[in-house]
Amino acid sequence: MDQIALLLLQSFYLLLPAYFANMAPVIFRKVNFLNVPVDFGYTLKIKKSRGKKDARDRIFGDHKTWRGLFFATVTGIGIAFIQYLIQDYPFISTVKLFPYNNWLLIGFLLGFGAIFGDLVKSFFKRRLHINDGKPLYFFDQLDYVAGSYLFLAFYYVVNLEIIAASIVLSFSLTVIINHLSYYLGIRKEKW
Repeated sequence: MDQIALLLLQSFYLLLPAYFANMAPVIFRKVNFLNVPVDFGYTLKIKKSRGKKDARDRIFGDHKTWRGLFFATVTGIGIAFIQYLIQDYPFISTVKLFPYNNWLLIGFLLGFGAIFGDLVKSFFKRRLHINDGKPLYFFDQLDYVAGSYLFLAFYYVVNLEIIAASIVLSFSLTVIINHLSYYLGIRKEKW
């Protein structure tokens, strides 16, 4: 198999729990269970410049809920469990980077890491006064990848080739899937 193709397949397979975790909040958005904002509506004081009045801004916003956090994490764990079940198939053996015997931990790290990366990005979007649903290009496409790798590092450190392949692949996949979801009426925005 071509080295570049192998790197792309390895990064894709590694990040499957993160990819599905990143989609979970959209998929489960109509479920009312835990439909409470992560920040519970709390705000931070924002300093205005040049005599303008200070204001308050939400920490994360209404779109970041405990429901999304829960379902993203559970989805990541579920996908890692499937990876554990199929890890001995010949093709899977060539693309997996490590055994999935610790599927619960791997799924948690990748699933929670993905949604954590999204929360961190959301925090900074609020500080930059970017409204809910408005784009922060590049970061919107890769926040979950960064969060996943940050948390996965507690278990397995990924080499730079896989990270580079993940950036290219994840950016492309996110743009394609988000546009497709928009045109199918699943998402309200293309990003």
